[in-house]
Amino acid sequence: MTQKQRFFLILDLWPKVCAAQGWSPNDNSKRHEIYQELHSGGSISALRSKDFTQDDIDVVIARFKAIINPNDIQGQLDQLNQKRKRLEHSCMNLARACAKHDWAAYMTTIMCSKFQANALEDLNEAQLTMLQHTLAGRANAKRRKSAQPSIETANNPF
Repeated sequence: MTQKQRFFLILDLWPKVCAAQGWSPNDNSKRHEIYQELHSGGSISALRSKDFTQDDIDVVIARFKAIINPNDIQGQLDQLNQKRKRLEHSCMNLARACAKHDWAAYMTTIMCSKFQANALEDLNEAQLTMLQHTLAGRANAKRRKSAQPSIETANNPF
């Protein structure tokens, strides 16, 4: 968990959770009870916030949002969908690194070839991860190729 995420969780959301429940914001035991509940239910992998994975953070934020505003189902679902959004964003950024001018067509060509899909929305999480790995490999190859000096430059030290 980054410090920014910790501040958001503890200093922004936690006081709102406490206000909704009538708890004292200084009562850390209540927060740890929520962590314990999520951990024992298999929703998160760690008990301490400093050990949370990104997926754990998404689950905790969704839980906090559910306590703060139980009627806002869309806000909770959006938070639980963050992993997919991060994967989609990563794929788009990597495609831009590979083909700056027509990155969308470049990415679509790969999706059609590998998954018979025309849009990111058509891919499941495993396919998105494979697409991300493919694009990362191609972006790294392009980066390495552009970093290699040409033969003329390599033979001429001046």
